[in-house]
Amino acid sequence: MSPLGANWHKSWPALRASLIFVACWALFDVTLNLRYPGKEFAFWYLLPSFDIVILFLYLIFFARLGWRVHPALRALLVVWLILARLLRIGDGLEELYYGQRFNVYVDLPLVPEAIRFLHSTLPLWKFSGVLLVFAAVLCGLALLYYRALAFCERYLSTLRHQLVFAGLGVASLGLGLLLANNPYHKALFRAGFGASVTLRMAEEVHFLFDVYNVRAKQTQLIADTE
Repeated sequence: MSPLGANWHKSWPALRASLIFVACWALFDVTLNLRYPGKEFAFWYLLPSFDIVILFLYLIFFARLGWRVHPALRALLVVWLILARLLRIGDGLEELYYGQRFNVYVDLPLVPEAIRFLHSTLPLWKFSGVLLVFAAVLCGLALLYYRALAFCERYLSTLRHQLVFAGLGVASLGLGLLLANNPYHKALFRAGFGASVTLRMAEEVHFLFDVYNVRAKQTQLIADTE
């Protein structure tokens, strides 16, 4: 084997690991950024999500301390990713048809009605097929997320790979800051990264706990205008 071939043979495992890491990172970014079918410009959602950057920094911090992520915690992260994806889909649908974001309190109760509508309009075999496909996709995503999180934890456990992450993060931040200059798409970004879905979730949770106060204030405003 030639020296060039030998060097390529030795460097391929490291390159392959980095390519898999980038693919896992892109998977997480699309999960947390993409608001399809809402209106957004092409491929911006491949930029690093603010939440994923923070998550990777925590993984690096744990690696430096010699800690490992417990499987139960990794499973909770999978649940968080799935909930975030469903929320982003809700945001996209609401933006497309109503020009507003999804609201858990107002819009979530409509989901059973949509299911009942499908049940009443589709033959039983088609309706059952839709449910099975949805369940299969959900289970497949959960498994994919779990394995991707485990891989990223292993990848970021070495200093060399941590430097790869830092270099890619800085390059992506520069690109994100350029894209964020468009006022129309400003809500998509946070400090050059994809806007945090965790903060978005926190807003929904806060609204759920404060919904009665919000309703009372709106009722009072209506009464004051009469």
